[in-house]
Amino acid sequence: MDASNPYVLGIASSVTATILTSVAWWGLGRLKARDHLISFLKLSRSQGSIIFYGNVHKEQLARTRKSASKEYATFEYGDIAATLLVYDRVKSVRGLKVTHTVGANSASTPKGNVISIGGPKWNKVTEKFIGAIGSPLYFRPGCVGVIERRKLHNHENCHAPSIETRSPGRQTICDYGVILCARSGYLDSGIPCALVLAGYSTYGVLIAAEYLVSCSPTDIRKLKKRLSGDRRFGFLIKGTAEVAPHGQVVSITHKELVADIPEREFLEPYEYQYDQEKAP
Repeated sequence: MDASNPYVLGIASSVTATILTSVAWWGLGRLKARDHLISFLKLSRSQGSIIFYGNVHKEQLARTRKSASKEYATFEYGDIAATLLVYDRVKSVRGLKVTHTVGANSASTPKGNVISIGGPKWNKVTEKFIGAIGSPLYFRPGCVGVIERRKLHNHENCHAPSIETRSPGRQTICDYGVILCARSGYLDSGIPCALVLAGYSTYGVLIAAEYLVSCSPTDIRKLKKRLSGDRRFGFLIKGTAEVAPHGQVVSITHKELVADIPEREFLEPYEYQYDQEKAP
C-alpha cells in the first residue's frame, strides 16, 4: 500500500480522527461519572473545599484505650483512613481545590465547602454542624452507638455496634456510620455546603467514608430523585469491619444504606454539645 497515496492518507486521517474522538468521549464519560457525587452534594468548585479531621493527644488516646468502653480505641486507623479516602475522592475531581486541617480544638470554619470527618468527641466542627443543621442523628456520652430521633417521632433509637465473630488474630465488628449534608440557609455565610462523616466508633467513620466514595452513578441518581429539593439530608450506613489484633482495619467487608433521612424529618437547629447528657 502506497502511504503517499491521497486516498490512503484520507482513510488514515479518518481512522485517526475516529480514535481520538472515541478516546475524548471515553475520557469525558469518566470525568462525568466522577462528578456525579460532587454534583449531588453540590460542592462548589469556585470556593474550594476544606476537610476537617479529628485529633487527640497521645495521653488522651492512651487513656481511651484503657477505658472499659473502648470508645475510639483505634482512632488513628479508621478516622485517618476515612480522611484519606475522602480527600483522594474530592481531589480527583478536576477544578475542585481541597485542603485539610485539624478540627479538634475549634468550631470556627472558613469560607468554602466544609467536610468534617470524625465524631463530635474529637472534632468540634462535627459537633457544631450536628446542632446547626438540626441533625436527627447524633451522639451522647453513656449511649453506645448512633442515636436516631426524627422530627415525627418522640423517642430515640440507638444503633449500637457489636462484635459478630472472634477468631485467632481477627475480629468482625458490625457498626454504623453517619453521613450528613446541608446547604446554604442552615450554614454560616460563605459556606455553600457542609458534609459530615461520623460514627460512634472509628469503624463507623470508616464505614461512612467507604460508602460515600464507592457510591455508583446509579445509586446517586436514585438518592437524588428521592431527596430532590432537600437542603438537608442524612444517611445511616451499616457495615462490617475486619479488624486485626492491634486495631488496624483490614477491610470493610459489607456496607449498606439502612436509612436515608429527608429534610422533613430533620429537627429544628439546636444547641449541641457532645458532653451534655440532655437530648436535643
